Amino acid sequence: MEKWENGPPKFGTKKWFENYWYHFKWHTIIGVIAAIMLFSFAYDIMSKEKFDSTITIVGKVYVSDEQRQRLCEIAEQYEVDRDGDGKVNVDVVPINFPEDDDTGMNAQVFMAAQTRFSVEMTDGESMILIMDDYSYDMIGDPLNFIDLGAYSDKAYDDGRKIPLSET
Repeated sequence: MEKWENGPPKFGTKKWFENYWYHFKWHTIIGVIAAIMLFSFAYDIMSKEKFDSTITIVGKVYVSDEQRQRLCEIAEQYEVDRDGDGKVNVDVVPINFPEDDDTGMNAQVFMAAQTRFSVEMTDGESMILIMDDYSYDMIGDPLNFIDLGAYSDKAYDDGRKIPLSET
């Protein structure tokens, strides 16, 4: 250990920096990495795109990115600016429940689709839910959906869904 004749080196000198780096090198490196990560996370959260509405499409048919983008463009023509940012943003979230085949449906794919559906419904941002009969049956319990009979003057077989073919 080095002894100083006139006390420790003055702040800002080369000798001071060498002494600081020798004793606090890892503290400084970890602190800089933590600060970079913190600012990166904060920037990601603050710059996240906010949507005026979200449409969730659940079905056995795969929706490609091009189809999803086209659906967003079409839906934006009929949507209004709800958040007041001067532009209309609509997000379309496709969830694919693959059709069962002879070998049986892949359990992991089904579980992933079911988990994604649960997250979308729990998140509460989806304003419109479009499902085909196959997916509606796959979701299971009809108690997951409310009776829409009070919102329509038509009588449907199942009050929890309104067929698009009859609208």
